Amino acid sequence: MQPYHLAKIIEWSPAGKLRSRKRMQKIIYLLQSAGCAAFDADFILHHYGPYSQDVAALTDQMVSGGLLLEKEEPNQSSGSVYSYRLSEAAKNSLEKFEGEETGKRMAAEMEAFRDSAVELLKADLKEVEYAATVIYFYRQRRDWDDAAGKTAKFKKIDRSNPALQRALKLARQFAN
Repeated sequence: MQPYHLAKIIEWSPAGKLRSRKRMQKIIYLLQSAGCAAFDADFILHHYGPYSQDVAALTDQMVSGGLLLEKEEPNQSSGSVYSYRLSEAAKNSLEKFEGEETGKRMAAEMEAFRDSAVELLKADLKEVEYAATVIYFYRQRRDWDDAAGKTAKFKKIDRSNPALQRALKLARQFAN
């Protein structure tokens, strides 16, 4: 995964702002699951579902390099949540890069996943989190019912939870 790919997700975010590291992780996992080869991160199962140190490290690298602007905001349930915007330098670099041959090719590859990314950026975060977790378990046995059951147990929710049912539908949409 290149900084370009992460920058595109943030650029596509509503008002150019991606709110929460969790959403970033889950969107990248779901797009990777849908076949977006640009996202070649390794994921493990963590507290909130699939988590990638690769994604976290790239985010930190882009913040340190001044490409991403990170803002900490208070959150009642978890203390803080971080949001991300592209810096002006990043926006300019992105535009310049997409005018070059390599950038045009990478932009075309990402464009195929734009609608899916935008859908996930607008979706309820809990459902995105559950959907990513369902896919994580689905990949182990290729059984949707088993994956939903394991997700319910892992998340400590009832199997009939409406958010889990919507997440299962979302997961099926993104599982490749």
